[in-house]
Amino acid sequence: MARLTVIFWSCAAVAAAGCGKPDPKDRFQRPETITDFTTLYNTNCQGCHGPDGRMGPAPPLNDALFLAIVPDAELHKVIREGRKGTLMPGFIGRHGDSQARLAKGPIIGTGMLTEKQIDIVVKGMRKAWGTKVDGALPRYLDGAAVKKDLAGADLANGKAVFAQACASCHGDKGQGTKSAGAINQPAFLSLVSDQLLRRIIITGRPDLGMPNYQENAGDMSANDIRDLGGLLNSWRNSSGNGGKNGSKR
Repeated sequence: MARLTVIFWSCAAVAAAGCGKPDPKDRFQRPETITDFTTLYNTNCQGCHGPDGRMGPAPPLNDALFLAIVPDAELHKVIREGRKGTLMPGFIGRHGDSQARLAKGPIIGTGMLTEKQIDIVVKGMRKAWGTKVDGALPRYLDGAAVKKDLAGADLANGKAVFAQACASCHGDKGQGTKSAGAINQPAFLSLVSDQLLRRIIITGRPDLGMPNYQENAGDMSANDIRDLGGLLNSWRNSSGNGGKNGSKR
């Protein structure tokens, strides 16, 4: 009898504590059904782009100027396909052949996002971090367009722009100072593409205190941006990398 009494009161205590009634919020959610931007970003993006879209090893996404110039189609493409030759993977998933007969099979493959989720991430970034940027802005150029643009670069003007806008922090020859690191080194230049160099010239790194193209030494023109990018590219080609144009992030 005493044993039955102990069991009874133990069960009563468990029931009173609410055990056995799982919280619906803790229920497992299939990855392809998640529609919350914060969850999607934290799961897939923050490891490289940083919490709240900044202070990560990859360029910040919490950057109103970047979001003002980059088209939605480009954001969708990069998230979907990644960037070849970089650590940026493609996040689009696919339905496996064994699941093709199912209307909603599990997402498998190299990525874990559906087209709908990619759209949520793009719209979420704009809503969370995008603000109106006034004035005529530089054009966003993809990799092929940047290469074509650089073909007309004036290196003499690039050196003048660098001396005015960059040398005070990066050194007169890009060798680095106490304020900012070297940007004329093979180790750095082999990791960045001309497209990324153009982006950083335009947007700076606001999360690291690097000014954008308007803030440091006056508003750079489209030619100034092109010519400065051409100068940095020329350093890559003469820095022991065999003249190869970097294709990294």
